[in-house]
Amino acid sequence: MFDRQYCSAAHRALGRVRSARAIRDSGDFDLDADWTVTISPTREPKNSAARASAAIAGLACIVTLVVLWVMPPSRETAAPAPADYSLPGAPAVRNFQKRWLPTQPSIRLREDFQAGFRGWVADAATGQEWSVRQGILRPGKLRLWTASLNLADYDFEFEGQIEQKAMSWAFRAADHANYYATKVVIASPGPMPRAEIARYTTRDGRAGKPVYLPLPITVRPDSVYQVKVRVKGNLFTTSINGQIVDTWSDDQFKRGGVGFFSEKGEAADIRWASVSTIEPGLFERLFASTFLLTPSLLPSR
Repeated sequence: MFDRQYCSAAHRALGRVRSARAIRDSGDFDLDADWTVTISPTREPKNSAARASAAIAGLACIVTLVVLWVMPPSRETAAPAPADYSLPGAPAVRNFQKRWLPTQPSIRLREDFQAGFRGWVADAATGQEWSVRQGILRPGKLRLWTASLNLADYDFEFEGQIEQKAMSWAFRAADHANYYATKVVIASPGPMPRAEIARYTTRDGRAGKPVYLPLPITVRPDSVYQVKVRVKGNLFTTSINGQIVDTWSDDQFKRGGVGFFSEKGEAADIRWASVSTIEPGLFERLFASTFLLTPSLLPSR
């Protein structure tokens, strides 16, 4: 049987190629015709989900370890001794690291005077005339809270009431002759009294010239004062009834405890007192626990 258009199969194949090329070159083809297109789906690696899960789990473990490392330790009820630890490396590196690592856990002390004032130490020449009645302390000459004497940065809080003229306290007290003192003084007594805050430094037993500032809160003869003193570095901030009334700085005393006193003609009642160390923030603890320097970066001794 013969093909009327082609004399052989080879000529037929050649004719098909030339016909398709001619149609393409002439542009004579239907643009509106439906063209079937098959898209093969992109194959993702089979283990991508497993890798993502492993990465998330690893990140969660790292975050958990960091949080456990930098979380503050449990609170204590008495001031502990500085932690003793050893670090590898040159002495300069060890000393540098000890400056940045926490030296003692955070603590919180509280005194309600139900058992008297046995934890408050007196000096031979001071600390007399103290009394407690129904859990309320009436201070006399200066006594210091023994458990607070080795602290440096802390919040000192107490509640008190002025019975006569002034209410006085001390902080950063290294001993009974070296401390910072503050008073709330009734400057003008009466139905609507006017109060002032006074502060001064006592060094080697000699009191410096006090600074008096008006107290920007309303007081009455029976006012109860919620006092908070923040001691951090060389900056001291006093708040009364939730309002900041004084901020000042001094570099003389780096460490020391708290106490109460009353001078001649003064009388005050103290209902409770507390001291809590100021805990560094998350970033500060993380920085302190991970910051290292090689000996080559440290200054020569």
